[in-house]
Amino acid sequence: MTDSDDIRRRALEERARLAQQDIEDLRRQVDEGELEEADAAALEERYRSDLDAARTSLAGMPKPRKSAPPATAPSAAGGATAAGKPNRIPLIVVISAAAMVVLTIAIVVMATSGNDAATTTDSATPQAATGSLAEMEAAVASQPDNNTMRLALAGLYFESGDYMNAMNHYSSVTANDPTPQDAAVANARIGWMAWAALDDPETALSFLDAAIALDPTYGEAILWKAVVLLYGMDDGAAAAPLLEQVLAFPDLPEELRPDIQSMLDEARGGGQ
Repeated sequence: MTDSDDIRRRALEERARLAQQDIEDLRRQVDEGELEEADAAALEERYRSDLDAARTSLAGMPKPRKSAPPATAPSAAGGATAAGKPNRIPLIVVISAAAMVVLTIAIVVMATSGNDAATTTDSATPQAATGSLAEMEAAVASQPDNNTMRLALAGLYFESGDYMNAMNHYSSVTANDPTPQDAAVANARIGWMAWAALDDPETALSFLDAAIALDPTYGEAILWKAVVLLYGMDDGAAAAPLLEQVLAFPDLPEELRPDIQSMLDEARGGGQ
């Protein structure tokens, strides 16, 4: 089983866990009279479909390795290692030139769309600025329930392309009673990794939808959902209004508009 398989398994396991949690929450709402049974039926059908899809995909995967690579800091040479081997998962998808700049654009977009957790995650904390990843790992290990610290560490791995370690930490955040904003960040990043590293648009969309449900103005998740719809699902009609929403952010830097506009033109059919 490869590192890429490990990431896919973690993403699918998390997708199944979230779907199961949604079903349980739905049943609780019905039992407590917060939701009518008839209204819950359609939602439960969708959640069960998502759960079944994740379980089916998991059943078809290779067996997991007996011991997954531990989360490790970069070596002196700069490459994150696990058992002496590079632990960086390369991007396996090739998309249009406009989409290749999405990750950089999103880092700026998220800072202009009101998600404080995302801004905090990717800003330079004192530990991130002055300490090594090993020190960050030690700090998180000493305070495992501190989601803010774990998000900061996960963000460093994510931006460096070390998706294995990023996935581990983002998954831990989602399972540790996160705030809605923290959960939105973690879900959006897991969704992007499912697309960028695994070319799995359906899993990506399930996480991006979860992020947007938690924070409907979260620009990073909105932009990435548009990209997955446009380049992963070939659904420009669905992507276009999301890109229009990103362009409407009042604080969107002007230098980013041409790239996003180019994607919007492509979604509308003008960039084909």
